[in-house]
Amino acid sequence: RLFNNMVALFKEGIEECRPSLKSFGQLMVIVAKSDHKFKRCIGRKLLDKTKDYGLDPDLMILNWYLRVCSEPTNSCDTERRECWEEALSTLESLRSSKWGANSHSYNAMFFACDRLFVDPDQRFDMMSDVFEKCKDDGQVDRRIISSLLRLLPPCQFEKLTTLSSHDKRIQMSRLPKEWCRHKTSHQ
Repeated sequence: RLFNNMVALFKEGIEECRPSLKSFGQLMVIVAKSDHKFKRCIGRKLLDKTKDYGLDPDLMILNWYLRVCSEPTNSCDTERRECWEEALSTLESLRSSKWGANSHSYNAMFFACDRLFVDPDQRFDMMSDVFEKCKDDGQVDRRIISSLLRLLPPCQFEKLTTLSSHDKRIQMSRLPKEWCRHKTSHQ
């Protein structure tokens, strides 16, 4: 409602109420954190609405949209597949954009893999595919390794990262430098 009021004020000529990337970003965060049943539809509408105001969704908005895509409206396979395809399409758009995907993007994709794939082998295959892209983009950081450690069984974690799942501290120095060459901390 607040956003709709802001839009109404803008349409009445109050330029200061023009929706901005920041306002769309805040709405996407709210949608991503909500329990709304149709959050992916709402998230998609938000992305489409940015165009109405001559805005292109930025890295932060798209990263939160990846989170939105990790929540299917129901547990049917078709819905899970559609959510995955939307997330993967968004990731590929990010990778080819001026920002590129960052570690937040990949972390959201690992979360999506965990939520959308019931079969453990299929989940591992998808996480492996995403991890390959993450390594190719040089975005492996402590957050990525921590997520994989939390989401994967020890043997799969070790196969994917070559790190021991039993270490108390993540040994980033044991990873190839090219995996970590573009670490970023911004959304």
